[in-house]
Amino acid sequence: PSPPPSPKVDCESSHGDRRNGLYQQYNEECAQSEGVPGGCTNDLGCQFCSIEGSGTDNGDFDRCTGWVCEKYSITGCHGVKLNAKSEIEKAEVGDCKADVGNRNAGRHTFVDWACSDDEGIPSACQTPGKGPCRFCVLKNGQPMTGWPVCPHAVCKKWDLPAKQCLKH
Repeated sequence: PSPPPSPKVDCESSHGDRRNGLYQQYNEECAQSEGVPGGCTNDLGCQFCSIEGSGTDNGDFDRCTGWVCEKYSITGCHGVKLNAKSEIEKAEVGDCKADVGNRNAGRHTFVDWACSDDEGIPSACQTPGKGPCRFCVLKNGQPMTGWPVCPHAVCKKWDLPAKQCLKH
């Protein structure tokens, strides 16, 4: 199946909210001047939503749309059945890309949505608070304080020996 179309507004929930199963999605009804549904935020068109089986899945918030699950590589949204086995954190490279100098030195990037938050930003984010890319180092690269070892997805993307990255 193809991913759902992108919404008009890319609503962004905090890392802490996401950790508890609370996300944000676009809902055009939230952009109205009156009669807006529950869970709408101050951002025009954004609405809090919950993931099936999370602590916030108690009827207070609408179930998240498939677009939220696609964006964050999770399950438990409308049309995306909850799959606990697939919820084991899988890293991806996405559009993240380190420059040639960094790659030649064993430093790469991968998607870590916590880097795009305004709170609790982890170390090694490429553009802290603005984008989801985080630097990592290969096992044979020069260790960098606070930088994680690259996930398997990095070795796969750049056709590097699997032993240079984590197994997952």
